[in-house]
Amino acid sequence: MQTTRIQGTRRIVRRPCLTKQLTRRVDMAITCVQEWLEGEDKLPSKASGYGFIALTFLYMVGQVVRAII
Repeated sequence: MQTTRIQGTRRIVRRPCLTKQLTRRVDMAITCVQEWLEGEDKLPSKASGYGFIALTFLYMVGQVVRAII
């Protein structure tokens, strides 16, 4: 919010203080991240998640086989 006030021949411009600007930006960032987290997962996200699970499963099976041998 920018207000302008004319005082004599000089123009004074007031801007919101730094803490209000920072608070507004942090709030916008939190809202954006929250909407991203609550949104539906996209195909690449699902594929990478299932890929990590598959690799973990294969690693564990390999460790069991290694322990048996």
